[in-house]
Amino acid sequence: MHVFEPDSNVVLRARADRNHAVAGNTVSVTVDLSHDGRAVPMKAEALLVAPDGSSQTATVVRGRDGSIRASARMPSSNGTTPGLWELQVFATGDGVQRDARTAFAVAQPTARFSGVQSVNAAALRIALPVQAGSPGRYEARGTLYATGPDHVLRPVAQGHSATWMQPGTHTLVLSFDRKHLPTGYGAPFEVRQLELHDQTRIAPLEVRARGLRF
Repeated sequence: MHVFEPDSNVVLRARADRNHAVAGNTVSVTVDLSHDGRAVPMKAEALLVAPDGSSQTATVVRGRDGSIRASARMPSSNGTTPGLWELQVFATGDGVQRDARTAFAVAQPTARFSGVQSVNAAALRIALPVQAGSPGRYEARGTLYATGPDHVLRPVAQGHSATWMQPGTHTLVLSFDRKHLPTGYGAPFEVRQLELHDQTRIAPLEVRARGLRF
């Protein structure tokens, strides 16, 4: 039985480290229980639930700071059932039971960034090696940060590049136009939120908060 208490002063929160995952990767959820805004000790269990309803026990560990984290390694194959996966957490603290769930999509690792990026700093052009495992259209995207007159990096442009690939090694090139740089902005540059997407299967494959600096 679930008792919904939207105004309860006992709250369980579960925060996933991502909203999508690649098969074979590990998804982690940070869990905390509070009473009137005060953290309280708790015991917790967790389940990884597939779109078809099947489930398996997830690992729950307590950090040195007392925080609790639930984690589960995604199967190498997510089957054919469409839908979202869930990591469900069940906790007890201060004599109160609570449960929470967080959902995320899982994609097959059809491609990945590989090798070393090649940078043409003068042209603001970056060549990104990509290893494709399945035929499909793949896209790279990233945000260019430039250094302003106050020596602070700020976002100034976004780049996208996509092409159809057969299995093998390919290259996606991100190009940024220097004419779009604000006055007074220049090197050093940094590409952040560098992403690889499988457009054929509508799946994000890889995200790097900080791609490269030049």
